[in-house]
Amino acid sequence: MQRHPQRPRLAAVLFTDIVDSTSVAAEMGDRRWRELVGRHHRTVRRELKRFDGKENDTSGDGFFATFDRPNEAIRCAIAVTQAVRDLGIEVRAGVTFGEVENHEGKAGGLVVNTAARVMAVGGPAR
Repeated sequence: MQRHPQRPRLAAVLFTDIVDSTSVAAEMGDRRWRELVGRHHRTVRRELKRFDGKENDTSGDGFFATFDRPNEAIRCAIAVTQAVRDLGIEVRAGVTFGEVENHEGKAGGLVVNTAARVMAVGGPAR
């Protein structure tokens, strides 16, 4: 039986990562850095849940999440950037909205790549 690919759906995509993570990790040392990343992850996941975001992936100190509504993705990005300041770090975030394709259970497509590029050119939230 042949599988039919799912139709693209409209979604907002959020990418985040910790600003200057390599230098912060080098300054802190491995053990303290792991603890900080764990607190960061708990903080981001709390905000994702609060704004109905779906965690798609995490790698190192970054997150990739999707939302049904763009305003929730933007509100989540703002909340995350504010919440992690209590941890003594800054994050950059990128949000885009458009058609998201499903590739083997994961969100993909141009809108995902664009969100990653938007985040990459961003600086710390000020």
